[in-house]
Amino acid sequence: CLDPDGGRSLSIVEIGGQDAKFISVRDGRVVDSDMNRVCSAGTGSFLEEQATALGLDDIAGFADMAARSTRPAELGQTCTVFVSDLVAEALADGYSREDVFAGLQYSVIRNYRNRVMGQRRLLDRVFFQGKPASNPSLARTLAAVTGREVVVPPDPGAMGAIGIALLTARGLSGVQDDAEPLGSASRAGAEPLDLRRVLAARVVSRREGRCGDTACGNLCRIETAQVEVGGELRTIRSGGNCPKYEERAVGGKKLPRDAPNPFRARREWLTRVLDEAVGPAPREGAPLSGLTVAVPMAHYLIDLAPFFVAFLTRLGAEVVVTQPDETTLALGDRLCGAVGACAPVKLAHGMAAAAIEAGCDAVFLPRLVNVPYPSAGEGRSTCPLAQGAPEMVRAALMERGGQVQVVMPAVLLDQDDDLASDATREGLAAAAAELAGGRRAAVKAAHAAALAAQRRYADGLRRIGEEALAFAAGEGCRVVAVLGETHVIHDGSLNAGIHDLLAANGALALPFDCYPLPDGVHGLPRVHWASAGAMLRVALAARAAGTVFPLLIGAYGCGPNSFVEPLYADLLEGYPHAVFETDGHGGLAGYVTRVQAFLHAVEEYRAAGGGPSPVDPGRLTRYVDPPAHSLLARDADRVVFGTVGGTLGRQIAAALRGRGLPAEFAGATDASTMRAAQDSCSGKECLPYQLIAGGLERYFSEAPASREGSTLFLSVGNGFRSCRANIFPVAARLALERLGLEDRVAIGDLSLLTGDWRIMPVVWAALVTQDLLNAMRYYSMAAERTSGDVDDVFQTWEGVLERELEVPRRADGVRSLVADARETIARIDGVAAGAARAFAAVPCDETRAAGLRDVLLAGDIFLRVDEWGNDDLQRRLAAQGLRVVSEPFAEFFELLAYREVQELPATSKLRWQRLATLRIMRSIVDRLLGAAQTAQPWLFWHDIAALEEASRELFEGLPFGETISTVGSVLLTWRTRPIDGVVAVAPRGCGPALIAEALLRRRPDIPVLYVYNDGDPIEQERLTGFAWRL
Repeated sequence: CLDPDGGRSLSIVEIGGQDAKFISVRDGRVVDSDMNRVCSAGTGSFLEEQATALGLDDIAGFADMAARSTRPAELGQTCTVFVSDLVAEALADGYSREDVFAGLQYSVIRNYRNRVMGQRRLLDRVFFQGKPASNPSLARTLAAVTGREVVVPPDPGAMGAIGIALLTARGLSGVQDDAEPLGSASRAGAEPLDLRRVLAARVVSRREGRCGDTACGNLCRIETAQVEVGGELRTIRSGGNCPKYEERAVGGKKLPRDAPNPFRARREWLTRVLDEAVGPAPREGAPLSGLTVAVPMAHYLIDLAPFFVAFLTRLGAEVVVTQPDETTLALGDRLCGAVGACAPVKLAHGMAAAAIEAGCDAVFLPRLVNVPYPSAGEGRSTCPLAQGAPEMVRAALMERGGQVQVVMPAVLLDQDDDLASDATREGLAAAAAELAGGRRAAVKAAHAAALAAQRRYADGLRRIGEEALAFAAGEGCRVVAVLGETHVIHDGSLNAGIHDLLAANGALALPFDCYPLPDGVHGLPRVHWASAGAMLRVALAARAAGTVFPLLIGAYGCGPNSFVEPLYADLLEGYPHAVFETDGHGGLAGYVTRVQAFLHAVEEYRAAGGGPSPVDPGRLTRYVDPPAHSLLARDADRVVFGTVGGTLGRQIAAALRGRGLPAEFAGATDASTMRAAQDSCSGKECLPYQLIAGGLERYFSEAPASREGSTLFLSVGNGFRSCRANIFPVAARLALERLGLEDRVAIGDLSLLTGDWRIMPVVWAALVTQDLLNAMRYYSMAAERTSGDVDDVFQTWEGVLERELEVPRRADGVRSLVADARETIARIDGVAAGAARAFAAVPCDETRAAGLRDVLLAGDIFLRVDEWGNDDLQRRLAAQGLRVVSEPFAEFFELLAYREVQELPATSKLRWQRLATLRIMRSIVDRLLGAAQTAQPWLFWHDIAALEEASRELFEGLPFGETISTVGSVLLTWRTRPIDGVVAVAPRGCGPALIAEALLRRRPDIPVLYVYNDGDPIEQERLTGFAWRL
């Protein structure tokens, strides 16, 4: 190795033409590695493409020009689709080509650090290889961004070839040292290898087929090549799982011919159980006799198909289990109303449409809110898109016309429900009645049969895993536990055949749902998704066993997976593991190097004597402890309100200071927030979390937490369980640990906004008034005569509000608390009225005002008011002649309280408390809204019950969350207010937003522009086109 320390411990950064790799070496052993996924933005081809676009034909000149830069342009870590816009903006802003080239280098390195490395840590020395590393300027950029010593070999592009040669030499000799040269005839008695003959050889032809061995059912891929060597034509066959054509696989021997194939065994077992469930022809007169019902193998139906198929069959239906084929994804892509939805959602659309076209009478797509995975911990929730996909599918099929029946029973609504519960049986009875045209039928026997089928299936899965592990232990085989959503790893259109590739390289691939989880594995209660909990618990068990090595396969754009990956990396740090990503459009070829690199790391671990490596129990506390409740704020030495709600934190902190609490605001978001986020985020997380995490990172880097006291950082969390926001506090604790602050900073939720009656009234008034200030500012921007006048008014009255909230309030008894709250709200009433008059007095451009169109800004609670996060959307809409009417930020907290009132029993004391809270919230809204409406009569604030009811025109309410507020607000505002259109803003990949988009497209009479943010700029042409349309 060309490293001065001989490569004993270092981080290897490789940036190639289209791939980027990260390898961690400790004590001469590879302990971790990863590669870029489906994007090549952080690679050499990215730089070459941009250089060509800027008129530089010689890529070698790129480095020289970048090195002359004096102020590199900030171009983010974006993809090639968007970076050209940023480059054009930078050039228009006066940056030179040299500055742009330097900025592109920073973009590549930041992309690598965040999207390849993720949360992995670099060692002190970095070995930089790959052809782009021959650019000294890029190496200096890597050193500047990482703060590490960077070593570049003389020929960095040849390192892979040198490594292959060394491994070949070792493999031919059968030893692990370099004592004798490869060409020596004395090496293990082998004939000398004539490299000239190797270089002269050529491949004449190549074809791929399947092994036809009738004694084996694997049907392995076999490659047959004809090679000409020295005028002689030779036929070489390679591939397959067993040693029939190849003796060895990467880093070890091939699997024995009789090795089990757990993936095939699971598939065959499912087919057998379903065939048994379908049974003979339905009896005459059964409730569903004569109906053909399709059950698509979509989302969690892949796990629960035996249960539902047995139930429907026992009631007399002819059940057709639909599977995806090579056309399904393309069909679903055309049908799905949300272009940005993940591949599993589009497959569900495609399967349902194909079933209807094939003549099925109905499609059965239950809305599963929780899933009782046998291996799951305490978390039971499904993801938002899995819950919302049935409604999206129904909407899409209805758009096509014709008679379509999509039956969508809401099942397992409560976290404590299971398949055997009375609630589940009642939900199924309602579904059967819907299928039967309203006729209720006895379902007890069908329910019992369904339970028996599901238990039999689960027992068989465990048996498959036990047999596989027993075989591997006897033969010394490597075992890879394949983790991932079951609708990814068991769907042939998504899993890319990775399990077959593992087997062909000598590893026994075991799906995690077949893994026989031993007793005592940690329950990970803070991981609220059922599938994620099941996967991570298997990872813990594999690590504790020391003979099983996890591999996680995620679907591109999967929301939950963006947070599962860092948790997975945290739990497996120091133990061989890997992460792959699939988008349903690729074959095996792209994964060969990844699989082989992973198995090489596994073999290195085994060769070094690595064994059981259980996670330190202390490390698991973050997966148990809930976020600190904000009521504990008075016990903290410092309270920091995080980057949530635009500048709302400024007012909340002032209200807390008025109550005697040492509170501060972490600051509004800007470009520095996103840069800070790059230290703790992979770039896959939703934009709101990245900005919240960046705000935390930035705040504590500028104002370190005292070693003597404690700090409470208030952020989101403990909300609706399907959303990613529920996992934010766990991810934030990982960031605090990396900063060395885990013992001095606690993460709290936002329950003080509605949960503590001693603080709530004033804090709620602050929140409502800030919403009104925001609404008046956004509305007034489009017509102001002089740019900046509206902003001046806003900043003035923000300051007035902050000062009123800081006025000290007493804390010596209930009466004084109530009296002080009333007095403070009265003063805030004056702020609302005064601000309204001030905005009304801003000089207006009457000509421009006459042509304005009013648009409702709806969508994500965070991005509606975070102007850096939404790319200054309100101002850009105003510039297009669109006057923004904004959905209030605070409205969502009313929805949370309202849902609790709906769900709690009528006799519950907590229900009456929440009802009282709702009434106080509404009374404060009405008072402050009325004060502002005297000068701004257009202002409104929807009644939350009316909004929720309006959403039910298109949406039945699952998943609970921002789909309700978005759909309800759009429909209710369109019906009751004179608006011309809607702009719905959301983070890219947000499940609730994608559901809302798919459903709102059923109302073509409402012009809606859907804007998804991920930190990249919004295309100006989309805003201009929408304004022109209105």
